[in-house]
Amino acid sequence: MREVPLRDDPGHTRARPPRFLRGHGGGRPDGEADERILEGEGEPAHRLGRCLGRPDGRARLEQGVAPERSGELHPHAGDGSERLGSHRLRRRRRRPLHALPLSWSCAEGRARGVPPVASGAERDFSLFRAMKATYRFKVRTYECGADGLATLPTICNFLQEAASMNAESLGFSKANFASAGENVSWVLTRLVVRMDRYPKWEDEVSVATFPRGGRKIVAWRDFELSDSSGARLGVASSEWMLIDLATRRIVAIPETVFAAADPADAPVLGEMPFTKFRFPAAPGVQPLAFRAQKSHIDLNGHVNNVHYIEWMLEPCADSHPSAMEVVFRSETLAGDDVLVSCAADAPRTYHRVHSPGGQDHVVAWTSSAHTDRR
Repeated sequence: MREVPLRDDPGHTRARPPRFLRGHGGGRPDGEADERILEGEGEPAHRLGRCLGRPDGRARLEQGVAPERSGELHPHAGDGSERLGSHRLRRRRRRPLHALPLSWSCAEGRARGVPPVASGAERDFSLFRAMKATYRFKVRTYECGADGLATLPTICNFLQEAASMNAESLGFSKANFASAGENVSWVLTRLVVRMDRYPKWEDEVSVATFPRGGRKIVAWRDFELSDSSGARLGVASSEWMLIDLATRRIVAIPETVFAAADPADAPVLGEMPFTKFRFPAAPGVQPLAFRAQKSHIDLNGHVNNVHYIEWMLEPCADSHPSAMEVVFRSETLAGDDVLVSCAADAPRTYHRVHSPGGQDHVVAWTSSAHTDRR
C-alpha cells in the first residue's frame, strides 16, 4: 500500500486530510451486528467480496478474468479488476488492499476462518448490490438528557454504527481488510450534521446510509435519519480515510470503495458540504480540562470520535444544536490530557479540543439557527 505523508496545517481547518486521525468506522471484528439493531433493510452484498471494476457491480464470475480485457491478476482478486498487473504485484509483494474473491459463499468464508454475514443463511452474494441500506436503533434511557431527548453524541453513535455495518456488508470494513491480511482501518476526519428535530426516549430511529465516492485518500458517506413514521429527523455527511494501524499513516483507498457509489443516490448536503473555518480568538476564556481514559479508546487504539463531541459540548449551554461541523485533526491516546474551549460568534458557537501544548485534536462549530448555512 502506498503511504501518503501529510504536512502540518496549524491555524485553521482545510478541506484536506489532517496529520493524524482518530475515530471509528471499521466495523466489529466478529462481524456481528449491534444487538440494538431492530432490522436492516435491503439485501446486503457479500461481506467477503464484491465487484471492484464497475459501479453497477456486474462482473464475470470466472476468478482472475477481467471483463473487458485480460491482464495478469492477483490470484485472490477474481473481481474483474485488471489494474493489478504483475509489475505492481512484484513491487508490493503482498495481497492488494481489495475485497476477497467474488465466488466465495458464506460457508467458504467460515472454512477460511472469516465470520459470515449473519448466522443462519447460506447464500452466495456473487453480484454486488444494496449499496444503500437502512438500520434501525431504539433510543435508550442512558442516551437521553434530562429533557428526555437523545443527545447529539447519541445521534453520532447511530451514524458511526450504521457506517460500520454498511461497510461490512459491502466488503470493505476493518474486519474485511483484516481477513485479507491488511492491518488498516477507517477513521472519521470530517462530519457535518443537520438536525430538524431530536428523537426522544424509546423512539425508533432509522438511519439510511450509502457511500458517495471520494478521491484518492478520502471517501465520503452520507446519512438520512427518520422516525418510525418515515418523517425526516436530520441528515449528515462524512469524510473518511484509511490508516495503517502499525505506522499510523494514511494509505490510498482502493477503487472498490469509490465504485460502490451509486449515481442514483443524491448527496444529502450537496457535493461538497465541508467548509473552511477558524476557531476565533477568545481571550480570557478558561478551558475545561479532561484526561483520556481507557474507556474512551476504540478499535483503532485512540479516543473515539464521539467522545470528542461529548467533550466539546460540555462547556456549552446548548446540548441539542441544529447543525454541527467537526474536523478531526489529530489522535488522542489513553492518559493524554486535553483542553476544551468554546467561543460564541452568533449564530455559531466554535469549539476546540487541543493538547496543553496547543496541538488541535478537534475544531468544530455548532448552531441552533436552522437557517445557518454560511
